[in-house]
Amino acid sequence: MFNNSLNNTISINFIKEHIEITPGICGGKPRIAGHRIRVQDIVIWHEQMGMSPD
Repeated sequence: MFNNSLNNTISINFIKEHIEITPGICGGKPRIAGHRIRVQDIVIWHEQMGMSPD
């Protein structure tokens, strides 16, 4: 149980380093840190290419 919790914490911290939310940029939606590429856009591109969101 502890190991799974630790892995989830590491994953969340990794995501926090690469995903930003800033009011006034991209409508306040989550985006790739340092860019104006929304996370939503990446998910849509993957779906259009027949890939899963995973």
